[in-house]
Amino acid sequence: MKHFLATALRSLAALSLLAFLCACDDAKNSNNPSDPNGPSDPSNPSVPNGPSDPSNPSDPNGPSDPNGPSDPDNPAITLDGNWCAKAGNCGEFSDSRDGRTYKWTKIGTQTWMAENLNFGNRIHEMERQGDASPNRADKFCYENSDVSCEQYGGLYVWHTAMAFTADCDKKWAGDEGPCLIGQPHRGICPEGWHLAGPDDWAELHGFLDETLDDYYRSGVALKSVAGWEAAEWNDDAAGQDYFGWNGLPGGKWLQGNGFGFLGQIGFFWTAAQYDIDYELANHYLLEYDDETLNRGQGEKGTAAMSVRCVRD
Repeated sequence: MKHFLATALRSLAALSLLAFLCACDDAKNSNNPSDPNGPSDPSNPSVPNGPSDPSNPSDPNGPSDPNGPSDPDNPAITLDGNWCAKAGNCGEFSDSRDGRTYKWTKIGTQTWMAENLNFGNRIHEMERQGDASPNRADKFCYENSDVSCEQYGGLYVWHTAMAFTADCDKKWAGDEGPCLIGQPHRGICPEGWHLAGPDDWAELHGFLDETLDDYYRSGVALKSVAGWEAAEWNDDAAGQDYFGWNGLPGGKWLQGNGFGFLGQIGFFWTAAQYDIDYELANHYLLEYDDETLNRGQGEKGTAAMSVRCVRD
């Protein structure tokens, strides 16, 4: 009798253990992500039926962009030197006045010419640039060479850049009178474009400051990669041309001194005179040994500089 009871108890214990193990296995299977019929596990992004995890780029239900969802109005900016390889960032247009083709680049909400303007009739540096209009202008070419104009664009005194008569170099230019500054001001830019004004430069500066997170690198971002004299004491000043602006060191012309600064500085007129001295106008400049886009002033009638245009 005792032997019978011991055998029965052992059998009962074995059955209980078997039932416990089966129950554990069922519970495990119900939470197994490989089980297509099991419930989704929201804490495990690898579960096919679970919610997508936007922080996990390998999640087939998440966004394809590893940096997060894209914003068509503010696409992610990558400073990799391939700005113009991205669709819609760069292109070309033709100036209807002479058929010349220029490159352009879109930076933020602005579209800038990616070359210096090269419009008008080349004259010798000893001649005086005459009255100008949107369809007529005189220009200097560095060292009186057509090749220089092809590479760096023309050099214009301020009244020419503004499409004013020559006497405006000696007059106050403002919001009335014969030397009226428009807002925006076309100057000698192609139709549909205008001479970069203070607001245009300020907006460009703001974009660079925000994008680079470093105001003092604005010049590096705009300078062309090639064509600049090397600054042996400041390797950080080398041009990177992050946005296809292709800032060129076209130098300038000064009455009495001739041409200078080719390969070292690019000077760009603005559609604004200096508010303290009416014989001066504002310009921006890129320098071979400086990392920043800077502002300066030049004499309207005795200095000739480059011109950049912005699409209206």
